[in-house]
Amino acid sequence: MSRICQLTGKKAMKGNNVSFSNAKSRRQFKVNLKTKKFFVPETGEWVTLRVSTSAIKNIITEKMAKKGNRIQVILECTEHKDSGKHGTSRYITTKNKKNTPDRIELKKYNPILKKMTTHKEIK
Repeated sequence: MSRICQLTGKKAMKGNNVSFSNAKSRRQFKVNLKTKKFFVPETGEWVTLRVSTSAIKNIITEKMAKKGNRIQVILECTEHKDSGKHGTSRYITTKNKKNTPDRIELKKYNPILKKMTTHKEIK
């Protein structure tokens, strides 16, 4: 069985072993493969694949991203409206809606007023 990842197609690379005296000899960088079972919800069955550890890590992070705990919020300056200057100071950031369900309030830099001001979540 060849050492190739069945998801990404990653395979062994060639390179050099470099000694202290800077003599180079050829070597092979092999892929770190693991045998892993994956559940396919469309067919309702388990599939066994030989997958690289980096592909497993990518699958895990994609699953975590799909859970949707983090949402994008807009922060708007509170002092900017009172100053009478044109424009608005807004920042876009993300927050974990499970840990912080209420609206957030942060100190951020307002480039128009040229000072640190409190920014509150809008919307």
